[in-house]
Amino acid sequence: MGFLKRLFGQSKPNNDGPASADMPGVPQPHGPEVSETSPTTHYDASNFGLMAGLNLLTLPFGFMVLPMLGNDREIEDTIAQDIPIPFGSNMAWLAVKTTTTAKVAAALGLGGGDDPQWRRANAQKSEVRESTWELGLEAAARGIVYVTPPLGEWTLAVSASLFTPVEAGNFIKPLLERLSTEFGEAQFFCTRQADGFYAWARAVNGRLTRGYSERNQPTAASWNEGNMTTQEASLNIRFQGVGETSVNPQDEPADEGVVLQLASYWSIDPSMLSEEFKEPVLGLIGIAPWGQSL
Repeated sequence: MGFLKRLFGQSKPNNDGPASADMPGVPQPHGPEVSETSPTTHYDASNFGLMAGLNLLTLPFGFMVLPMLGNDREIEDTIAQDIPIPFGSNMAWLAVKTTTTAKVAAALGLGGGDDPQWRRANAQKSEVRESTWELGLEAAARGIVYVTPPLGEWTLAVSASLFTPVEAGNFIKPLLERLSTEFGEAQFFCTRQADGFYAWARAVNGRLTRGYSERNQPTAASWNEGNMTTQEASLNIRFQGVGETSVNPQDEPADEGVVLQLASYWSIDPSMLSEEFKEPVLGLIGIAPWGQSL
C-alpha cells in the first residue's frame, strides 16, 4: 500500500492533462525541488579579498577583475532527463499501433475508465497519472499498468498484471481483438523465467491472427492458435505439442530471446529502446480493472 499511496495519494489531480473527460485528471509531473534558502555562491570573504588585491594591480592598466557568480543548485528538468529505459525480462506488455498514449490508457480502462461503479469502489486507485520511465516500470513490476509515450508508430502498455492464467488465450485473445478493432493492430508478449512462461500473439482489424504460449510442461502448449508466421519459422522454435516426427533436431525451445526477437520483427524490441529512441516524453500509469494487486 505504501507504493500505491506514493503513486496516487500525494497530490491532487489536474484536469488539464491528457486524460479524457470521462477519466480522472492527470496531475502535472513533479518538478524540481527548489530550496527556500537564498542562493549561495562559491565566493567568501577571502575570495573577494583576493579579487581586490588583483584589481590594485590591473586597474592602472585599464581593466578590472570581476567575480563569476555561481549557483550551487542544479535545477533538474524531469521531462528532459527522462529517456526510454529498456525492459523485457520477466515482464509482459502490449504493443498497440498508435501514437496516442491517452487513448490506449482509456481503451484499457485504466483507473476504471468509463465504469463509475468501479471508480467509486476504488477511489484511491482511480487516478491516471503522468509518469517517468523509471517510476512507470517500477509500477509495472507491481501490477500497475504503465503506458509508454509513443515509440515510432507504436505505444506499449507494460504490466505484471498481464501475466495470464494457465489458459492465456482466454484473456489475451479478446483483449487484442478489442484493441485491434480500435487501433488496427495490437500485440502481446510475455517472458517469465521462473516457470518458463513465454507467449506472443497478434491481432489485426479485430481478428486474432496468431497466438502462442507455453510453460514448463512436457506435453503441449498452453495456447496455440493460428498459423505459424514466417518470422517464427525463421527462429527455429521447437513448439510444444509438435509430433516428434516433425521436430528438427536443430530447433530450440522458446525462451526470452525468441520473444524479444519476435517483438523486434512485429513491432518493437523493448530491450533495445535506449538505442532506438531518444526523445524524452512522459507516459501514463493507472490500475486496470483486471489487475488490482500490488
